[in-house]
Amino acid sequence: MNKRLLSQQMGRKYRSMQRLFQIFENEAKDSIWKYTNLLLLKRVGLKLNEIGQLLDYLKSDQNLNFIDIGANLGVFSLTVAKSGRKVLAIEALYKNVQRLCMSISDGGLQIKTFTLDNLLEFDDIKYFKNVVIKIDIEGYEYKAILGGAKFFDNVNIKAIFMEWEFHKGKESGKGIIEFMLKRNFVPYSENGKNVLNTSESDKWGWNIIWKRKKS
Repeated sequence: MNKRLLSQQMGRKYRSMQRLFQIFENEAKDSIWKYTNLLLLKRVGLKLNEIGQLLDYLKSDQNLNFIDIGANLGVFSLTVAKSGRKVLAIEALYKNVQRLCMSISDGGLQIKTFTLDNLLEFDDIKYFKNVVIKIDIEGYEYKAILGGAKFFDNVNIKAIFMEWEFHKGKESGKGIIEFMLKRNFVPYSENGKNVLNTSESDKWGWNIIWKRKKS
């Protein structure tokens, strides 16, 4: 695909999603899409592609809801919520939680925000027995999943969209692979079509998808 065609397709996706809602950056009513668009230009549309892949996966099963670990300002959470799915947005930084709550209020949405600790104890977890998870917490993915062993054993996680760049050739990467394989997850490339070789995890792309094997 040539760069001009890719740019046109990105523009159409951007304009379509931009109309859904506004996300507040800082305490002013400035659209985060301005910031996101600059990031997309640097990463050749990476975030829009991720969101598109996620929405396509959710469309494959109407019973799936979404858990966003590392919600940041809520680009993924708000998009999925607007599509009609229930969302749990988990974010550790208080300032990001404040901004996300502003966006939720402005958009007329209902999204619960929690830290990962004791997530199974919340009443709302009853709505999240079948889920897709996005986890993007800047290299702390391994620590997050280690603290969620019980969660993995009690919730039917169909797929995990995970940022991998920080784990290439590192012990955290080996730990994640071991954890996931024990729970019958298989790593796929970002497009969700190609199974990845775990012995070559240092060559994996920036983002990967873990899919649980069908029983």
